[in-house]
Amino acid sequence: ETLIGTAMGLAMRIVFAGIEAAGEVIGLQMGLGFSQFYDPASGAQLPATAQLLGLLATLAFLSLNGHLMLIATLVDSFKTAPAEGASGALALARWGETVLKSALLMSLPVIAALLVTNAALAVLTRAAPQLNIFAVGFPVTIIIGFVALLVMIVALMVRAGLNTEKPGALQHTFEFILEFLKKGAQDAGIENSAKYMAYFGTLFVFIASMNLIGLIPAFESPTMFTFVPAGLAVWTFIYFNYAGFRTNGLGYLKHFLGPVMALAPFMFVVEMISLFIRPLSLTVRLYGNMFAGEVLLTVIVFLLPWTLALPFYALEMFVGIVQSLVFAGLTLVFAASAVAGHGEGHGEGHDHGHEEGAHH
Repeated sequence: ETLIGTAMGLAMRIVFAGIEAAGEVIGLQMGLGFSQFYDPASGAQLPATAQLLGLLATLAFLSLNGHLMLIATLVDSFKTAPAEGASGALALARWGETVLKSALLMSLPVIAALLVTNAALAVLTRAAPQLNIFAVGFPVTIIIGFVALLVMIVALMVRAGLNTEKPGALQHTFEFILEFLKKGAQDAGIENSAKYMAYFGTLFVFIASMNLIGLIPAFESPTMFTFVPAGLAVWTFIYFNYAGFRTNGLGYLKHFLGPVMALAPFMFVVEMISLFIRPLSLTVRLYGNMFAGEVLLTVIVFLLPWTLALPFYALEMFVGIVQSLVFAGLTLVFAASAVAGHGEGHGEGHDHGHEEGAHH
């Protein structure tokens, strides 16, 4: 009985320890390792970010009636694990491993954001050696870390509110977007489209969020600066070419030779130009629309009262969503054209097999 009670307490402590471990990793990456406070619960010094996540986890635990569930679990343990035969120590150890993995995965988005920030600061240091990078880098790292931490907390709160039985309006919206993109991928001829939905959906939500940021007063849409659409377009270019090679192997290169081998050299040049024009087209399309919209909205707000400018805000919101859908849709079309050769080759192989069978 003592071992069972200790195991239950350890199981609960592992959950909070995993969250605090994520906070410690985030704090070290943000440069807040020196900002430590005494934690009476663990009797150790913890960074401020670890204590923040721990307090939020405790608040969520109590608000979701976790303490009542724990008492109910204690009562049920006398039925599921009676005194004459208790087992499950290995399962508990594996569950603890899962919790610690979850803590690492929870901290990875913040770590990735800070890694990109530090890489940008490193490039800035090389480009402008006279710049005092310590005076600039530390506050920038702190701000980026807290913004990423805030986004992570909001995402966890939204994730906790998802319910398959009673989905809310936000869940319905994202499910509609996912189904729309999935149907578009299937209509474009992409087989097993589910494995591409993570990229298409993330791309749509990411671009839509950046487009709509400009509607907030004193903010600007990141997509109105050329390097943001260009970066997204280059990554999309890498993605659909990778999908083509992964699906068709080296046969993906046959796409660029055309159906007539005599015209293959000419068609290869034309297809290469068409291929490398695609990221330029994506960049110009997104940048041009968002830049023009931001300029128009700025002029309208300057000339008209805010009440008369509301329809233009609604129009800009519509344009931002449409442009994110266009970018994701074109990515979907490019990916479909890159993986299409697999299905065609597969069908040709079957036809060839049937012909041989008829000959025999």
